[in-house]
Amino acid sequence: MREVHHMHVWSLDGTSNMATLHACLDEGVDAHQAVSAVKKRLASEHGISHATVEPEFGQCADDGDEHGHGHEHEAAAYHDHHH
Repeated sequence: MREVHHMHVWSLDGTSNMATLHACLDEGVDAHQAVSAVKKRLASEHGISHATVEPEFGQCADDGDEHGHGHEHEAAAYHDHHH
């Protein structure tokens, strides 16, 4: 994984944390495994019980101009609930 950006963390009840983020991956990286690893790390190191991770390949949205315009990338959101 090259970088993480557009990360937002919040809590609705003050105890259970949630997150959304974009993960820039190198070509050839298995997106499912990368997303799983990110979620495990968020849970074990930061107590984040619910995360939505959007993997990006190629040039990520933040790699170019300041507004992220004109960049093409493959992206698919992976959403998982942990109860």
